[in-house]
Amino acid sequence: MKGGFNQFIAPVLAYGGGGEDLNLFAVAADNTVWHSVATKDGWSEWLSLEDPGAPVTGLSAVVDSVGQLNLFAVREDNVLIMRRQEGQAGAWWPWTDVPHSNDLIASHAVILDADGGLNLFLARPGNQGIDTFRQEGPGGAFARGPSLPGLPL
Repeated sequence: MKGGFNQFIAPVLAYGGGGEDLNLFAVAADNTVWHSVATKDGWSEWLSLEDPGAPVTGLSAVVDSVGQLNLFAVREDNVLIMRRQEGQAGAWWPWTDVPHSNDLIASHAVILDADGGLNLFLARPGNQGIDTFRQEGPGGAFARGPSLPGLPL
């Protein structure tokens, strides 16, 4: 990794399609996102997933209901972006924007629900609450869900 790891963004682990491969994602000091896969002989060489267009503030990864690995990041310009891997060990789609509210994003999380939809949780700064978005079917767009209020003080 040219320039080493970005010291402010923790690497992220996720299982690949079918749960048989452990995938590691990391951001380099030059903002390039990198990917490595655990193999029986150790870890694969790093694969560049390119610079997402602006510095990122965090990563998350999850496998969707059809076995595709999805990588999410929030750029420091408040744009939520994602890349999806086509099937297990397939090619990666380019970075694309995920439409969301204009609220500032402090952090994010993503999870696959029991119905097979990806759910995004976008925490707003301070104690302003959390916006939710649910994917409309595998590979589909994200629709806004209910917002959660800030925590009781």
